[in-house]
Amino acid sequence: MAVEGMQPLAMARRLADKHGCNVVVTYGAYGMVAAEREGGTWYMPAEPTTVRDVCGAGDTVMAALSTSMLAGNCFHQACRLATTAGGRQVERLGSAAVQSL
Repeated sequence: MAVEGMQPLAMARRLADKHGCNVVVTYGAYGMVAAEREGGTWYMPAEPTTVRDVCGAGDTVMAALSTSMLAGNCFHQACRLATTAGGRQVERLGSAAVQSL
């Protein structure tokens, strides 16, 4: 997976450096790449799951990421929780609330 000749980790890192912020790029069944404002960059694979419907998965990932960080988790842990939440969302038909992580 490359965007205009750039690998996903390099793309996330470049965006984080340019804008001085944390960056998350989701890749559906492949998981996500993330770059911290402070310099850490990583790939986080998606957990294997039975996909029934992808409706709402991206919104679920962003909501879980934001909520987790507001609760005081570090960016890396928030990404881990968000990946899990997105995986649980796609196991359901249509949009549904993720009950617990």
